[in-house]
Parts: sequence; C-alpha cells; structure tokens
Amino acid sequence: MRLAMRFDLIKYMQHNIIYFLLVTILIALILSSLLAWIFLGKFIEPIRDLTRIATIISMGDYDKRIKIKTKDEIGKLGHAFNIMAARLQETILDLEDKRNKLISILKSMEDGVIAFDNNEKIILINPAAKKMFDIKEDVTGKHFIEVIRNLELEELIKQNLEDEIEIKVSYPDVKYFKIKIIKINSEKILKMLEL
Repeated sequence: MRLAMRFDLIKYMQHNIIYFLLVTILIALILSSLLAWIFLGKFIEPIRDLTRIATIISMGDYDKRIKIKTKDEIGKLGHAFNIMAARLQETILDLEDKRNKLISILKSMEDGVIAFDNNEKIILINPAAKKMFDIKEDVTGKHFIEVIRNLELEELIKQNLEDEIEIKVSYPDVKYFKIKIIKINSEKILKMLEL
C-alpha cells in the first residue's frame, strides 16, 4: 500500500503553514512592540517629570516637588530628589536671610566698607563708603582703581597689610582715612574711617 499526497496539495499546505507563521510572527511583533511602548512609557514618564521639575527648580521655583507614584528605583530617585530640593530651598532661604542681615548691618555702619575679590573687582560697597568717595551709581563689578582712583591705596591692598594705616585720598576731594584691610578667604574687605 502506498501513502501519497498530490503535489499541489502539499504545496497548498506548505503555503498555508508559511502564511500562518508569518501572520503569527507579525501579530507577536505588534503585541511585543505595544507592550514595550507601554512599559517604556511607564519607565520614561517619571524621568521626564524629574527633568521637568529639575528645570523648574533651576529657574528659581524651589517649591516644586515630584509626585512619587512607585516604590521602585525611580520612586527612590524621586524621593531623594525631593529631599535635595527641600534642603536646597532651606539653604537658599537661610543665605537670603543672612545676606539681608549683612546688608542691614552694612547700611547702618558709619565706617565705609568695600569688599572686593582677588582681581580687585568690587563685590560690595556700603552707603558710608559711597558717601566718602562721592559715588552715585552702582559700582559692583568695577575694578577698585576705576572707582577710588588712588594708587597708594591700591598698593596697600595688594600688599595684604592687616594693620590700621592712615592715608590721604585726593579724589574726589582731599580726605584723610584710617583704613584696615581684612582678608577673608579669597576676598578682601577694606574698612575705612574718615578722619
């Protein structure tokens, strides 16, 4: 007895099997792509939120926090970020408070005070110093010699003397000052008392 099938029937079955396999593979690819898209969306969305909130905080809005939706590593990262943002906000508020107190103290002092960096650019000047040198505009960021115009005083600053010294300043008017230069970290403070 011979078991045989017609050749065209075998070809037809082969074609159906290949068609079935291709459709199955295509459906599997579509479903796996859809699942990957959903999974990546759930993974990427918190990272996008973190980036967006970090950008907002970097622009000065320190009240923003991340809404934590999961307890996985992304959730832990969000929690750590919120703690960091809260501490940053506390530090900035503390610095602003200290800065305001310093400005109040400097404004109330009768001694002239000028603070400048290592490049001798003025970073702070109080009203008494402005009055002593008849300075009307904001001189923050300008070189010391541009504003005060006294080479002897500039040389004393470069020498880092910490003793009180009497000096004559001829610009804008002839005046005599008792000065003291105080170095604090990389900045110097010039304290002046008009005689």
